[in-house]
Amino acid sequence: MKHRTAIGLATALLLACFTHFAAAAEQPEDEISLLKAQVAALSARLNELEAREQQTAVRSENLAQPVQAAAITQASAGATEWAQRVKLKGDLRYRHEMIDEDGSSDRTRHRIRARLGLQAQVTDDLDTFLQLATGGSDARSTNQTLGDGFSSKSVAFDLAYFQWSVTESIDLLGGKMKNPIRTPRGNRFIDGDITPEGLALNWSNGDFFLLGSGFWGAERSSDDDAVALILQGGYSTKLNNGMNLTAAVSYTDWSNLKGYAPGNTGSVWSVL
Repeated sequence: MKHRTAIGLATALLLACFTHFAAAAEQPEDEISLLKAQVAALSARLNELEAREQQTAVRSENLAQPVQAAAITQASAGATEWAQRVKLKGDLRYRHEMIDEDGSSDRTRHRIRARLGLQAQVTDDLDTFLQLATGGSDARSTNQTLGDGFSSKSVAFDLAYFQWSVTESIDLLGGKMKNPIRTPRGNRFIDGDITPEGLALNWSNGDFFLLGSGFWGAERSSDDDAVALILQGGYSTKLNNGMNLTAAVSYTDWSNLKGYAPGNTGSVWSVL
C-alpha cells in the first residue's frame, strides 16, 4: 500500500512537471511561479502520506507484540496445568533368595522387580492409571528371576484402569486395577498382589464401606466365561494408637471355573 501510493504520487508529480516545463518557455513568469507552488504542494503531500503510513506500520507492529506474548503465555500456562495433572512414579527392587525344600537340594536365586507408573487427572472427577512392570505372565507376582543366559526380560501392563468419582461417596473403577477387595494377610481366595480385571463400584460414608465388583477370569469362545462376582461390606476406622481396625463380610461367587482349581463353580463367605 505504501509503495503503490508513493509511486502514484511520484508519477503524477513527474507528469505535471513535464507538461508545465515543456510549455514554460512560452508562458509568463506568474505561471512559472504557480507551477513551482504546485510542485512544492505535491511534494509536501507525498511526504505527509509517507509519514502517516510509517506511523500506521509502527502502530500495527506494537499491537502484534502483546498479542503474540499473550498467546505464548497462554500456551505455557496450559502446558504447566497439564504437567500438574500428571504424576509419574517408579521403583526397582533387587532380592536374593535361598530356597530350602525337603527332599531337594538347597538353591539360591536373584530376582528383580521394576515398576513404572503414570497417573493422569483427565478431569476433576476422572483419573486414569497405567503401570508397566516386570514379571511376565505370573498374575501373583511382578518379580523377575535373573538368569537364562542373560536374556532380555519381559515387561507388561500391570495396571491399566480408570477411576470415576460419580459422587463424593461413589467411585467406579474399570480395567486392570489394583485389588479393591479388602483382604486379610494370607487370604487364599484373592491374593493381595493380583490386579483383577473388570469393574468395581465402591461406596463409602465415613467409616462404613460397600463394594460390588465383577471380574473376568477367562474369556472362552466355546463355553461360558469364567467370572467372579464379589460383594463386600464393612467398617474401617483408625484407633487412637495409630492402628487401623477393619471388620468386613464378603461374598464371592465363582462361576464356570472349568480348568481351574478347586472346581467348576463355588460360592464363599468370608469374614475379615
